Amino acid sequence: MFDEADSGKEPVSHITLGADLSTLSLGDIDDLVAALEAEIGRLKEERNKKSGSLSEAEKFFKISK
Repeated sequence: MFDEADSGKEPVSHITLGADLSTLSLGDIDDLVAALEAEIGRLKEERNKKSGSLSEAEKFFKISK
């Protein structure tokens, strides 16, 4: 039975940004794209939360830019 751990290949979830993609299969690329899209969504959600908190703090302390 084939095991990715035995192949010396890093799991898609552990790819570093800017890493060589030439060793990835089409399925790996699809998985990576899906994982990155999910992470982008998570990042945007967190950014929106922090932006809202900053707006509330600015209103409370009447901080002007």
